[in-house]
Amino acid sequence: MFQSYRIKKIRRYLFLIFLVPISWWCLTTIGIANTSSLKILKESLGNSIETSSYNNLIEIKYCLENTCEVFQAKIEQKDKLEDFVLLYLFYGSGKTALIFPDEQGLTVIDKIRTGTQEVKKTYLKNCTGDELEIAACILKKLVKKNNISGFDVRYDEGEENISVMDLDTNLAINNLKKIMAWRKAVFIDSK
Repeated sequence: MFQSYRIKKIRRYLFLIFLVPISWWCLTTIGIANTSSLKILKESLGNSIETSSYNNLIEIKYCLENTCEVFQAKIEQKDKLEDFVLLYLFYGSGKTALIFPDEQGLTVIDKIRTGTQEVKKTYLKNCTGDELEIAACILKKLVKKNNISGFDVRYDEGEENISVMDLDTNLAINNLKKIMAWRKAVFIDSK
């Protein structure tokens, strides 16, 4: 009896020893344990991206010079907000700095492209069409399901001016197409 208990205990430990690495490999393979959207943003944008939390809200702020794009959601929606901001900066932001290359010849858009593909895979359900239609669908779903709000903030002569983003308009497929066309035109002209 005592020996069979020890054998069961040993089997349980062996099971756990093999289960943990196999589980990690499976999660990594299907993308669940991959790098977070916030980590990709921080590595790509450095100090231009900030996070803060207050009053049960999480806020992600992307600032360049005197302007910021600010996004908020409830703190329990942190991961969804991070995914939204990554996709928004890739598809919906009109910030010029996102498309100019660094010393290595890479733009922020280049750096976050792989992360956006991984995030899109997570939310593909019920979204169809070309790349921009899928992106618009996912972004709108994230806004609606997670109550994400956006703000444009501008600092003029020490004064803070805040306006609420109309995310429905910003995420409309025609607007995303305009932004992509504008990026191509600016980038080609800058070479």
